[in-house]
Amino acid sequence: SWYQRRVRADAKARKVEYKDPAEVEWEKFQSEMEQEDVRYNDILAEDDQKLREERETDIGLDQKLWDYRVESIQDSVTTGIVCPEDITSLEEKLKFEVKDEIKKEEEGEEVQMDTDVKMEED
Repeated sequence: SWYQRRVRADAKARKVEYKDPAEVEWEKFQSEMEQEDVRYNDILAEDDQKLREERETDIGLDQKLWDYRVESIQDSVTTGIVCPEDITSLEEKLKFEVKDEIKKEEEGEEVQMDTDVKMEED
């Protein structure tokens, strides 16, 4: 436009670099966006670290629970006394196995039942 030509000619006559205000604003916007992007990535990294730590803690707790269950079942096998939690756990497992066997029967697959499980209560 005529105005921009006049401003450029004026800057050239004064031997000053001409910067288009729109370009200056655009560069400022890009700079701010880069800073926000860095902040965003920092927040994501921090959140990922927290989630990773929580997951590791949960896995550690689950592992301890499973270790306890294995020890409890081993004690049950050696002593012949089954604790109530093991009975409940075994009953739940059997329910799932029965459901799976029913599905297999419906699909026409051969089913093999495990009937050698004995439970004793105090």
